[in-house]
Amino acid sequence: MLFILAVCLLCGFCACASKKIDENASPKNILNAALTVLGMNDRGLIYLSETDNDFEMLDDGLLSGKYGELLDAPTVSQMEKYALFFAYDSYGTEIGIFCMKTPEYADAMKTFVENRKQRLLDNAVNYPDLDTTIVSSLVVKVDGVWVYYIMSDGNDIAIPEIEKLLYK
Repeated sequence: MLFILAVCLLCGFCACASKKIDENASPKNILNAALTVLGMNDRGLIYLSETDNDFEMLDDGLLSGKYGELLDAPTVSQMEKYALFFAYDSYGTEIGIFCMKTPEYADAMKTFVENRKQRLLDNAVNYPDLDTTIVSSLVVKVDGVWVYYIMSDGNDIAIPEIEKLLYK
């Protein structure tokens, strides 16, 4: 029995060790895969760093409004590439995939995302009929210079899709 447990643990450690970021991963493709599995492709606003005439690019004002406070906010110049989705519904699904320029920027972006969640929950206190289940579900992960987050009612199916394309 102890031998079986040891083998399982060893296999688990080996699986984690072989999981490497695909440096050529496309935030746009990752976002599209997550939106497809959630059935949300046409139910929100999309922002992409990759050229695409159908979608907008981020600017520092939008980043400050979504993730920052006054002068403390992430900037587009800290990002190599990104893809974001904001559902049309207030307090609805959000997905963000960021490849930051440095691990320090990635850690800071994680903090900005966590602070966004807290601000949304704090603001919802004034609206007792507002359902904050999706906001409460927020998961944010950092791996090197990559940051990804999702808040949806389908995190359990979307996160594996994100990771399938982010990791080799």
